[in-house]
Amino acid sequence: MATTNASPPDPPPTETQRIALCKLMSIAFCDIRNNSNNGPQSRALADAMHNLPLALHGGYPWSIAFQRDALQRFKSEYPDSLDYPKMFNEIFPLGS
Repeated sequence: MATTNASPPDPPPTETQRIALCKLMSIAFCDIRNNSNNGPQSRALADAMHNLPLALHGGYPWSIAFQRDALQRFKSEYPDSLDYPKMFNEIFPLGS
């Protein structure tokens, strides 16, 4: 799988971080379901989250900054959405 992220990958998430990311994905899946009548928003959220499952177990190059940017782009496009960047930053504080 190709990635647009040119930075070296970060170390894989810890077990605690993986559990928190799974909870974040669960919230996102529910959000996609609840907003299924808003196709563009649901597609944008799916796009922002789709690399996480593989990244959780080392099957995809993991970049905290790349994932943070994807979630921030989603939030910028849909400012009334849930605050996924904030939830992500609780798992990976800025600077990590």
